[in-house]
Amino acid sequence: MNYDESTASSNTGPIGGDSIGADQEHSRWIEMLHDRTLVAIRPMTEQDAAAEHAFTEALSSRLRHLRFQGQLVCPFTALTRQFDVIGQDRTLAFAAFIPDGLNESILGIGSYSTTADGSSCTCDVAALDEWHCRGLGSMLMRHLIEIARGKGIDYMFGADSVQNAPMIELAERLGFSQQINPGDRSQILHGLWL
Repeated sequence: MNYDESTASSNTGPIGGDSIGADQEHSRWIEMLHDRTLVAIRPMTEQDAAAEHAFTEALSSRLRHLRFQGQLVCPFTALTRQFDVIGQDRTLAFAAFIPDGLNESILGIGSYSTTADGSSCTCDVAALDEWHCRGLGSMLMRHLIEIARGKGIDYMFGADSVQNAPMIELAERLGFSQQINPGDRSQILHGLWL
């Protein structure tokens, strides 16, 4: 799950045709965050690899530590290597950015990857530090949940640092059950029946 932000958003809904849970490959929609900032959301493609790398580099060391518990890893690099799988409904990733249409710098990313049988999925949401407390993470997480439900996924799960209080609060508000990982007490496990 891995997200360090805990505020809600105001959903203006998908625009330009497709509805959430439908064919996301051709979707793009605008959301209004609770501070009235407009952000555009669209599915990621292989052309987003450079923007995704810039996003990862822009994450603060604090956020990297909370998300990866000290590991030096790139959150979505494995995802950018799996874009062939995205088209096969095993993985979905979408990005949020300011809707100026010119230089799309990623502000946040939401993704899930299903298990082999497609009945459950891991989830991951991240936003740049300056976009925390504006509702971006909540909005991305709600879209992940909605899309996963629409795809017939039964269960969503993730793990996070026990020190990531904002994520723990967000997951609780969204209805995730939570427990300390018995194999690693520095992690909290989140789960949600869809």
